[in-house]
Amino acid sequence: MTRQQQLAIVNNPRWRLPQSIPSQSSQQPSSQPPQDQSHPTVPVRKASLCGPRRPSTLRGLGMNTTEQSIDRSEALMKPSPSNSNFDTMMETMQKDFDFPISGELTDTSSANRSHQNALPQDAFINEANDEEMTSGNSGHDSDSSQSAFPGEGLPPEQFRYFDELFSNTWKGVKLSLVQQPELQHRARYLTEGSRGPIKNRTYDGYPTILMQGWSGSAMLHVFVASESDDPNLHLFYQVCLVSTKSNRGCCEIVFGFTTVVQMPFTPNTDNRVMSVDSVGLVKLRNSDVERRCAAVVEESKRKKDRKHEEKIIRRSHAPSSPTQGTPISSTSASIYEEVGRRSLKPKSCSTRLVYRVLLLSPENTVEGVVQVISDPIRCTQIVGGPEITRMSIKEGDAQTRPELFIIGKNFVRGTRVIFRQMANDSSDDVRWEMDAEIEAPYCTQTHLVCKVPEYTGPSLPLTAPLRVKVCIQTPTRAGRPEQFTYLPSFPVQGLPVIKRISQREVSVQGMVDMFVLGSHFSPNCRVFIRQVTMGTEVNGVFGAPDAYTETPSVIWQREAQIKKDDLTQDYLVCRVPPYDGQSLEMRTPSLPVQIIIEGPGGTSAPETFYYVQCQSLA
Repeated sequence: MTRQQQLAIVNNPRWRLPQSIPSQSSQQPSSQPPQDQSHPTVPVRKASLCGPRRPSTLRGLGMNTTEQSIDRSEALMKPSPSNSNFDTMMETMQKDFDFPISGELTDTSSANRSHQNALPQDAFINEANDEEMTSGNSGHDSDSSQSAFPGEGLPPEQFRYFDELFSNTWKGVKLSLVQQPELQHRARYLTEGSRGPIKNRTYDGYPTILMQGWSGSAMLHVFVASESDDPNLHLFYQVCLVSTKSNRGCCEIVFGFTTVVQMPFTPNTDNRVMSVDSVGLVKLRNSDVERRCAAVVEESKRKKDRKHEEKIIRRSHAPSSPTQGTPISSTSASIYEEVGRRSLKPKSCSTRLVYRVLLLSPENTVEGVVQVISDPIRCTQIVGGPEITRMSIKEGDAQTRPELFIIGKNFVRGTRVIFRQMANDSSDDVRWEMDAEIEAPYCTQTHLVCKVPEYTGPSLPLTAPLRVKVCIQTPTRAGRPEQFTYLPSFPVQGLPVIKRISQREVSVQGMVDMFVLGSHFSPNCRVFIRQVTMGTEVNGVFGAPDAYTETPSVIWQREAQIKKDDLTQDYLVCRVPPYDGQSLEMRTPSLPVQIIIEGPGGTSAPETFYYVQCQSLA
């Protein structure tokens, strides 16, 4: 695009950016007393629509080369918080501007505002606006120009609403977050290039908000908060304006050390959906955070001293009374200093985005405020998927929960070790799943220690080794699974063997104890009493004579109760159940039945004894 085409776009009223900061009057006498500084002018950063953003410290501020050099020199000469001149510098600052979210953290510093107020007012206007005003609007007064977007010319006193708490509803107006921001977005540094705007979780668009019940003008503010359940302003991260095709009318507003991206709503319908595609994240330098913490502490101390002095003055003018007055409760300065020192070490690299909408009246005043807060966003570098390099054990007992040492990489906070039993090797159906207990003191990025969970799946009791999968899963990714084998809680033995039983004849009423001698009896073996009949099957092959085979067929079966106290590998004691089968009505003097033992290794060979009638037994 040529320079003439750029000037043509600038001169077009459709692309004009409003001048939100009034220009200083050149006819103002020098003897006039200074104006009230209780509501300082809010610095506004405009986004250029024609040219690229300059790598200046005041991004998007249309200062010439001389003003930029003066700004840099003054910034270099600016004393640090540790300097002895810091108190003198703080005395010259204007009144602080509170900007809390939930009332706990208040950004009361104005250290960066005194330096910006020293610049001329027109230094905060974009160069595109300067060219526009000089090329085609020389006959119009700049003070009488109207804002192109609603809420663009809001006076600073209208922003006092940030001292209050807000929800997502207000008098029938509801604000909701339709699409959440992405789970991980790497924030850029001030010296780096743009990493693009924050996208949604499906990476096919941008975070989307929906406002219902309002058809008037509205203005959206986006800023950064901490990831806690009660979010406060974040010290280490700020939002930044990303140049896109749809950010006409968007700008950056600075309150103290907090940056807010402002963009207008289009009043078209009652239910308005807006895709926020012009917001990025910036990671502040440690020096900026230290200066901010020092300024916050200093301003808090001064604010506390002012309140103390006002209370003393009020009490001095009030009549003396022995029961009048209450002890002054003031926070110690050491607490503020301790908070400042602890804030220099970020406990988390996650943030939240606050979407706050100002509901504007036709007179361009704030009528109501609604806001919604997003889910946490990780702002660090994208970490690869977790990998398992080596495990200390590949098999373990199913009941004793042995310790497992895993060596690998990319083990981040929130990592889970999951044991899964699949339906088969080629299927993704999970039959059983359990998380391992991770020992937090021994969990690092390259290794961790956990306890193998007790197996409680559908394959109990285990009669043979069972293979499961060990999966490492982080909040964003999952690694390749490894094999682990659960072993039975008892040693694998051979088939149970019945060598001798104590009784060969038992009454049909049963309920007598029978001693069984043998081998390979296990704690979870089972004893069954069954009645079988021999059936004849005819098997023949073409060209060969028929063969007759007899196979047993179970017609009645009951389980005998085993006495656990009298159970060893070589013998057991069980109680014979009464007979209630269909042969009871035949009145046969003796009824042959079989006793078998089922164990982990299989089923024993049957041993025969007889149920007899009571008269025959007598």
